[in-house]
Amino acid sequence: MATNLWYICSVCMENGRLTDTDIHCQNCGKYYCDECLSLHNQMYKKHTTHGIYENEKWPGAKGVEELFTQCKEHGGNHIKKFCKDHSQLCCSTCVLIDHRHCNQVTQISSKQLKKTYADLQKLKPKITDTKQRLQKLIEQREWNIQSLEDTYEYILEEIELWRQKINKMLDSLMQRTIEEGNALFNNLQETLQTEVDQCKKVLQTIQSLHVATDRIGRNDSELCTIAFMKIKKTVVIFRRIITERCHKFGYHIIIYSNQST
Repeated sequence: MATNLWYICSVCMENGRLTDTDIHCQNCGKYYCDECLSLHNQMYKKHTTHGIYENEKWPGAKGVEELFTQCKEHGGNHIKKFCKDHSQLCCSTCVLIDHRHCNQVTQISSKQLKKTYADLQKLKPKITDTKQRLQKLIEQREWNIQSLEDTYEYILEEIELWRQKINKMLDSLMQRTIEEGNALFNNLQETLQTEVDQCKKVLQTIQSLHVATDRIGRNDSELCTIAFMKIKKTVVIFRRIITERCHKFGYHIIIYSNQST
């Protein structure tokens, strides 16, 4: 800037930012950076502003003064005192509300608090060190954020990959189960149908023998004897077969139906 005074944008300062300014509004009594001036000019088109080349029309260097002396708790008030009990800079309202019972509230202008420009310069190394440490912390946290985002994306991709693998495994398991079920179904169906066919033949034989007994004469003792022995043997054989068939399968076949009863 063309002047050795440091002026700060009033709007930016209220928002906690330090931005150089080259414009002062005579009507508002405030300083504006280029960004804030654009909004100011839209709202107050008739206000008179002066650039840095007209700094003779500007008030004193209130930018820096306001930065340090304006009370953050009570806007508009200026810091005038220091509470040693709480190590707190205070405006008159601060003292009245929060420090009226404190024993060591002193005027900033008192000799015991007085600091010189040389004292102020001694703080610069600490300020520089703090700025560097903050910058490193910011860079580290930004790296942490990026690393977190990358890790999260990787986890999401892994979840999707495993979901696809599991679905593929389930599809394969389902297909294999269906194939094995079909094979078992066909085998059981064939075996049971064979049993049915054999039982029907046995039933026909038993029925034929049963009918034949009614046609044997009452006085034909020899034929009755032969028929008795043959039928008895046949019945024993068929009953044994029936018993074997009933115990052949070691499980029950349960029929499920979607129809409501």
